[in-house]
Amino acid sequence: MTRTQGTNAFFLDKVSFGDNTVKAGFWIPKLELDFPRADGKNNWHKTKTCLKLKATIGDCEEGSDIFYALREENEQVSDVIENGEKYDGKCLEIPEGKWHLTTQAVNRQNSNWKSNLVEKDFSIDTEKPKFKNDFSENDKNFHGKVTLGFEMADNFLERYHLTIKDKQKETVFEKEIDSKEKEADYAHHWDTTKNKNGDYEITFETFDEAGNQSDQNWKIRVENEAKKPTAVEEKAEPTEEPMKIFTPSDLLQLAPTEPTEKLNPITQQSDPPLEIFSATENPLENILQ
Repeated sequence: MTRTQGTNAFFLDKVSFGDNTVKAGFWIPKLELDFPRADGKNNWHKTKTCLKLKATIGDCEEGSDIFYALREENEQVSDVIENGEKYDGKCLEIPEGKWHLTTQAVNRQNSNWKSNLVEKDFSIDTEKPKFKNDFSENDKNFHGKVTLGFEMADNFLERYHLTIKDKQKETVFEKEIDSKEKEADYAHHWDTTKNKNGDYEITFETFDEAGNQSDQNWKIRVENEAKKPTAVEEKAEPTEEPMKIFTPSDLLQLAPTEPTEKLNPITQQSDPPLEIFSATENPLENILQ
């Protein structure tokens, strides 16, 4: 617990009334604030914060009224007794957000007898960031080009990052977000054809200024078909045979063979061979003999 005290220098330590001398502090309230230590980062409270105020006059806890004012960060109240609210003695719960607390105690018998102003800044964020994804929860198989889209909302959103892991390597995407933004969108375009087929894990995390975190992961499988041949590749163009060079032996094999014996179409017999006579012979004599 943290305790803050306030005092007042309205009187000196001692005041004389005639022959009597009394301690001035007897009329001046002493104010104390009691609240838990911050459990988040950068002095943020991630749990509900109950603030207790206490005023005493001397050793007496009676006789004082406490006034307080809660304003937005950097907005202060000069006269909390006139412009603030009266503390009822119960737990003063600081709401979500960034607040500036101003409080003061006053003696009921004399409003001039009051404590100094006690001021304190509080940053409260008890909720985790909210987000949703725009790809199907049931779609476990990815192929081609896919878009991983996310929508986030938080009063004090700080940052987020997307992680895609496989068994061989890890790719991390991270981008800082202006803390004053309450909503943000992010989309990552993933060309799965550049990755091997197989199992992958997608993890998305969001963080706020207080250190609250929300995360979720999805296990998916990349399945891209092998590249099919195009129509040009399937129908190969005919190729010309190379020119053949013949040798002399090849030409002899290609020479025409002896003609076969032909039959006389009338006698259906082969004609006798043609006789050749010399110049001195008389063919008629040969015929008449």
